[in-house]
Amino acid sequence: MEEKFSELEFRAIEALRRNPRISVKDLAKELNVNRNTASRILRSLFKKGVKLKVAVESFPTLFIVGKCVNWCEECYPLVDGKELCVVRSNDISSLLNRTEEAQANEVFISMKGNVKDIIVKPSLTCDYCGKEIHQGEKYFTYTRNNRTYYLCCSSCLKEMKKTMERTGK
Repeated sequence: MEEKFSELEFRAIEALRRNPRISVKDLAKELNVNRNTASRILRSLFKKGVKLKVAVESFPTLFIVGKCVNWCEECYPLVDGKELCVVRSNDISSLLNRTEEAQANEVFISMKGNVKDIIVKPSLTCDYCGKEIHQGEKYFTYTRNNRTYYLCCSSCLKEMKKTMERTGK
């Protein structure tokens, strides 16, 4: 037996399809009803067995702070003159190789779902001498003025502290 939906229930389903996490308050505003009515509509839909499925994008999303290039899907200007470039792809390795073209200052990766065959090797460098700190190696941290510095050895830690004290940073 096919369930029949009222006009408000149908409009609520459409609103939930567009935004499955919509609040009851916002749903009420969109349907032009009060919050109690919106709640009652939702309860009615659930009693009728309405289930919404949310499809999660399985491709990783790359956020590049730098200069937007023609292969970026979305570009947003930032207040410091740089741009935020947003790219989605199932081949993150090739995208990471192309970040130089975007003159990347920072790169952020967001991954959802089951993403296979992606190897991202984060690197950590000493904030004093610039030496790369490899995974598993011992390193030191020094926090000053709400900033954390990573240092490869006790000598760099000692020199960083001296430099910070001298410059007053």
